[in-house]
Amino acid sequence: MDYCNEIYIAAFILLLVGCGSNNNSTSLKVMDSPAAENSRLPFLASDNSGSVFLSWVEPAEEKDTFKLLYSNLKNGEWDKPQAIASSNNWFVNWADYPSIVSHDGRVVAAHALKKIPGNTYSYNVNVFLNENEKSWSAPLTPHFDSTATEHGFVSMAPWNDKVLAIWLDGRRSHNRSEEEYFDLNKAMTLRSAIIDQNGTITQKKLIDQTVCDCCNTSIAANSEGAIAAYRNRTDDEIRDIYVSRFNGTKWSQPQSVHNDNWKIGACPVNGPAIAASDSTVVVAWFTAADGERIVKAAFSTDNNQPFSEPMVINEGKPLGRVDAVINKDGNAFISWIEKSDEQATLKVRKISADQDPSSTVTIAKMNTSRESGFPQMELAGEHLIFAWTEVDSTTSVKTATLPLAYFN
Repeated sequence: MDYCNEIYIAAFILLLVGCGSNNNSTSLKVMDSPAAENSRLPFLASDNSGSVFLSWVEPAEEKDTFKLLYSNLKNGEWDKPQAIASSNNWFVNWADYPSIVSHDGRVVAAHALKKIPGNTYSYNVNVFLNENEKSWSAPLTPHFDSTATEHGFVSMAPWNDKVLAIWLDGRRSHNRSEEEYFDLNKAMTLRSAIIDQNGTITQKKLIDQTVCDCCNTSIAANSEGAIAAYRNRTDDEIRDIYVSRFNGTKWSQPQSVHNDNWKIGACPVNGPAIAASDSTVVVAWFTAADGERIVKAAFSTDNNQPFSEPMVINEGKPLGRVDAVINKDGNAFISWIEKSDEQATLKVRKISADQDPSSTVTIAKMNTSRESGFPQMELAGEHLIFAWTEVDSTTSVKTATLPLAYFN
């Protein structure tokens, strides 16, 4: 009898293991990462063809040199990494990371940050254009102010056969002293430009003349144009999330997504994420107004309408570092980092404008240090793709996939 029980238990365990490892339609799957040891700063991009791409940074063979690479997700696996550019004078930072943008199934542009003489945070935006799948253009800079200040936190979106880029621009802070930090005439600005395939830069625009210094930006495009999300800054040092819409000619007057009234006299380095599907837009963000750390999300179901009252996404104590995607059915998925004791976890939740949020799903354990950076999330058909930096004795980019059916 004991022998039969042992056989039954062993068979049952094998059945459970088999279901967890082979039934990819219902479970989280850690993928083989294309990134090498010491890789970091992952970024995920998807496009109108349904293609998904991953970019990251890793050390090159030459001393103090980094290279930017990318890989295409094909049939559930990452293909061979392709090099975009390398340099020994890039500004490589946990929060201000390189990105790529794709359209019609190919990566069309990438960006990195080039250090320039001045101070620690003097650097320019460098944009690289994919010329023929085998070679990339020389770097071009979408801003022409030539000040030794900060230019970064770039977001890009396809714009017909061009690229629409937004970035935080520090030209007004040139030669700003510490005492002048609270002089909003010398604050960081949010600007944009359109870059065509030949590298011609047009429609250079000022979106907002007073924004938070170092919170990441986010941009989404739909049939009505583009919408940018970022952290604003007021005379009273209220730093809430704002959006502005671009119709191809001009940006709209910036509007708050929600008045959290987070008053903070410094940048929290924790910007929003935005995603759009048709006329439905979702924005996710972190706030610590009144000392309470919260991840929120809000919907706009009409391009020119205000956002809904936000819903609280987190269940524990969030660190923020959010991301957001939305599918054709208007279901959004919000990811964030949550902390408990000395451990952090990457979590995700499904939300919609007219339903209660789903249960929270844990994707991976995270290191609480800044080296963990900002985890990434994208849609690939009926799956979510995740990328994050694992921090141990070294850093390495990890990826995983989770089917949307898991939330049903």
